[in-house]
Amino acid sequence: MSRAPAYPAPAGPLPRAGTATPRHHVTAGGGRPRRSVARRAQRVTEGTACDTRGVGDVKGTGGVRSGRGTRAGARDGTRGTRRRVAGPVAAALALLLAATGCGDGGSSEEARFDDPAEPVEVEAGESFVLALRENPSVGHAWTLIDPEPDDSVVRADGDDFETDEPDQVGSGGTRLLRFEAVAPGATTITLTRLYRGEHEPETDRAFDVEVADAG
Repeated sequence: MSRAPAYPAPAGPLPRAGTATPRHHVTAGGGRPRRSVARRAQRVTEGTACDTRGVGDVKGTGGVRSGRGTRAGARDGTRGTRRRVAGPVAAALALLLAATGCGDGGSSEEARFDDPAEPVEVEAGESFVLALRENPSVGHAWTLIDPEPDDSVVRADGDDFETDEPDQVGSGGTRLLRFEAVAPGATTITLTRLYRGEHEPETDRAFDVEVADAG
């Protein structure tokens, strides 16, 4: 009496030797079944810029270049980003140094004049200073008087006080009256030193200004 086999025999012909077993199921129509939407979405997200393993030419954002899916490629992308960031920073720093007269031996110090007997000769666009001795602690103050300078040639641009002894109360110093040369021409800046608001004609100072074309 023969025994029944432990496992049922497969239906249909056995595969020939050397023939690979199909990896995918085949539908009744002969084609592969369609993947689910979730499976397709999973395969899409596997190739993003966040995953550097096995990724081909990834076109990411933020200046990251194609890295062929390697760590070296990721480093190349980082270096490219740093170069793009460093460019504008270096340009801004160069402009700042040029404005302050640094880096090329230049100086931003304004031309200073203190002798009314000498003409003030400047070019259009330049700034200059009239430096006059003053002691505000005793009531002295320099101010413009008529005839005022032609504002189409020069324009007043504020003033500062430079003390002789910063640590000494009541110390005298120098009043720095700033002006800007606006356009070519000639004019006169007349100043007087007031003592507690009173006009002292004997202290009048008149500076002849000649502004040349900057070109």
